[in-house]
Amino acid sequence: MSWHSHSVRRADKNELKRVFLKYASVKEDGEQFMSVSDFVCKFLQILDEGNPNEETLHRLGAMADTTQDDLISFTEFRSFESLLCSPDAVNQMAFKMFDLDNVGKVSYGNFKKVLSATTLCQAVPFDFECTFVKQYFGHDKSHGLDYYEFSQLLQNLPTEHARQAFRLRDKDQSGTIPAVEFVDLMTKIRGFRLSEHVQDHLLSVAGGSTGRRVSYPYFKAFNQMLGNLALFRNVVQAVCDHEGKATQVQLLRESQKYPQITPLQVSLLFELCSIDHPTGNIDMDEFRKLLPWPHEVAKPSASSPNEKEIESKKSFGK
Repeated sequence: MSWHSHSVRRADKNELKRVFLKYASVKEDGEQFMSVSDFVCKFLQILDEGNPNEETLHRLGAMADTTQDDLISFTEFRSFESLLCSPDAVNQMAFKMFDLDNVGKVSYGNFKKVLSATTLCQAVPFDFECTFVKQYFGHDKSHGLDYYEFSQLLQNLPTEHARQAFRLRDKDQSGTIPAVEFVDLMTKIRGFRLSEHVQDHLLSVAGGSTGRRVSYPYFKAFNQMLGNLALFRNVVQAVCDHEGKATQVQLLRESQKYPQITPLQVSLLFELCSIDHPTGNIDMDEFRKLLPWPHEVAKPSASSPNEKEIESKKSFGK
């Protein structure tokens, strides 16, 4: 997902058509179509074209295949592009994937079916009998979630999953887990949010040795810090613009503008930024090493988007 939160401009119809035809391998009655495999494996490049899981393939293809005939017309492809341009594209895509019955509601059964099939849940099991699930779907799990309710669930789901994962590894119920378990857990549940720099120093920030233990407050703060990188960018930028570099105390003072940021998060971020060069202050270059994407997305130009820009939209969920 992009760094900035803004909607993307619609593509020029002719440019979009060229992209569509590049991947459309099926021709019926003189009309070109993308197969589900064309869309998911070749255009989105989410699954390996060699041997994709059929159920996952069709579930992802349903994001654009509104007629559910395993073929995607240019009209459907254009509707998909329109959805990608919306400011809540990720939530909209997720809702379409979980609304298997295409009724505008996500049932408990479909929620469980889709989530259970993800690689994350296969690696780190999710307890579907937990209070969290019952709060959303009801005690008897009969309540269906509309788009807005589902979006709220989606927002809170990673926190609940992380809490469950920590509890499963806290074998003696001490409120702590071994540092090596912390590294493994972060890699599995937050791998997509870990830059190479963060991955390389996970054990170091967990105490520096496999014999150390990580508390739940530390684990939770680390996850929240990763989720608040957009806010931290504002914090670090504000201090560096004024001072050139930022000390931990200056970051803590500036972070008071954001109630989502805690002192422990500031401490963790400062440690990660300065771990290679512990000089007592950090700059924006050191902060950028924490970002899981190499560069911030540039603001769109005033000209019409070209084919390269259109294709870049397909990375919305990676």
